[in-house]
Formats: sequence, C-alpha cells, structure tokens
Amino acid sequence: MRRKLKLKSIQKTKVFALVIAALFFIGAIIFIDTLLIPASFQDKTVYFQINEGESLRQIAGELKEAGLIRSKLGFEAFIRLSGAQGRILAGEHELNPTMNTLTVFDTITDKNKVNRERTIIIREGWAVGQIASYLESMGFTTRAQFFSAINMDKWRDQFDFLADAKGSNLEGYLFPDTYRVLRKTPIEEIIKKMLFNFDLKLTDEMRGDIKKQKKTIYDTVTLASIVEREAPKKDEDRKMIADVFLKRLAINMPLQADATARYLPDNPAYNTYTHRGLTPTPISNPGFASIEAVLYPIKNSFYYFLNDKAGNTYFAKTYREHQQNIHEYLDQ
Repeated sequence: MRRKLKLKSIQKTKVFALVIAALFFIGAIIFIDTLLIPASFQDKTVYFQINEGESLRQIAGELKEAGLIRSKLGFEAFIRLSGAQGRILAGEHELNPTMNTLTVFDTITDKNKVNRERTIIIREGWAVGQIASYLESMGFTTRAQFFSAINMDKWRDQFDFLADAKGSNLEGYLFPDTYRVLRKTPIEEIIKKMLFNFDLKLTDEMRGDIKKQKKTIYDTVTLASIVEREAPKKDEDRKMIADVFLKRLAINMPLQADATARYLPDNPAYNTYTHRGLTPTPISNPGFASIEAVLYPIKNSFYYFLNDKAGNTYFAKTYREHQQNIHEYLDQ
C-alpha cells in the first residue's frame, strides 16, 4: 500500500515538475516574443512624445499604436514587475520599430537620451505655404492656425522693420534658419523667434545702406525673395543676378523671373513677364545671402541669365546671346 502511495506521489511530483517546466518554457517564449523581438524590421526614426502625468497604461497604448512594441500588456507587466514606473521620463524620445521592448524601455528611462526640444529647419526660399505644411507635419500647428498667426497686423507694431511692409502676412520675413524649440511651443512663439532672427541679421550697417541706396526694407526683401527663388548655385552668381534685376528695374524692363509666374499663377500682378516692376509682395522667405546680394551686388554688363538643370548660371548681354545660351544649355 505504501509503495503505491509513493508511486503516486512520485508521479504527481513528475507531473508538477513537467507543468512547471512547461509554464517556464511558455513564459520564456512569451518573454522572448514580447521583450526581445522587435515590433517591426522597418528601420525608421519615430519621435515619440511622453507627456507629464501620463499613466503607464496610456504610454503602453501609445507605444503599441505607434508600432514600437509588440504587446501593450507585456510592456505594462514588465514595467510593473520591475518596479520601474517612476523611471519613465516625460519628453521626446527618438525610437525605432527595430528596437525590442527592452531597448525601448532603456531609451525612455535614459536621462541622457530624452529630448525636450525639437529642431526646426526653415529652408531658404520657402514660401509661407511650405512653412505651414512643414510645421503642421511636425505637430506644431495647423495650416489655418499658422496663417492666422502670421497676419501682418499682429506683428507690425512689434518690429520696426515691418513699418513699410505692404503684404497682409509675414511672407519674406520668416528668416530661414535652424531653431530649437520645446515640443509644445505655441506657433506665435516660433514666429517671434524667426522675426527676432531677421531683426538680428539685418544689421544697423545694412539698414543704413538701404537708406543710402534709396531703397526700403520691404523692396529689398521683395527683390531678395525673387533672387532666392532663382536658386543660383554660387553666391557670386547670386550677386550678379541681383545686379541684372536692379538694372532691369532701373530702366523699367520686366524682370521676367520664372519663379514670380509660379507663385500665384492666377494673379497677373505677380507675373513679371507681363507686369513691370517688383511683385506686390515677397514670393518667398529669403536667406541672408540673397538679402546681401541685393544690397551689395556684383556690378556687371549683363541683362539676361539662365540656370541649367545642374544649377549653373550663364549670363548674356543681349537677347540674341541669351537665345544662344538657351539653345546651348537648355535645348538638349
């Protein structure tokens, strides 16, 4: 009888051991699947924002929705079991779907990796519509909010360089540069940074030279915006193009700049092939080099120029020479 009981006890022990082993094996598979295997093998950078006061459940859900972890419940369980809820840092984290959950955890708890700022890069020659789309894509604003925020009447009294501006918005004055801002910076603060930058870059010497040359800041910016959109490859060519345009303006010759016809194609006042003089408003936001080119052009005897597909610029004194350049460098 005792032998039978011992056998049953041994059998139960073996069954229990097998169950434990099976559970351990299943747990190991779940651990590997949940924590060690990446959510995806698509290599891309994802800027993931964790806000102050967000719960672990919210964070796990957002990570899962963003495709950065394989299991919301698995992530939550791991964090709770490791007692690491308080180590998760608010801010912006640079993650990648190719990271496994452990790496994601290490990243969002690393003080050296959390980023509470965003980098904004405004390119030379972008028009306000392009800036609006860019900032909207980064989550700072909507197009409607942006265009409301750049209304000229909101800013004219705050910056003296806007005193002679004629446009209804800040086209021309949103200075192209790299900016660092907090993730939740209001769009008005971003715009103010660009305007302060413009104010800084337009030195007292440049303002004095604008007056000496009997120009206005507005006309200088407007012509610079056209020069910028002509996109010369070299700054030397940029200054020569500026002189070509200045000579044309002086003799009331149409600027005939392709970029002006493309800016607002339904408004003939912006087409400098059919309308003499400058465009009614700037057509882009020029960088420092283009503003400088308008103020300090390289004097030359040319009245025509063209850019080939590689960005090289070719100048001509006469229309006939210009036609020859077109045939040689464009009609190929």
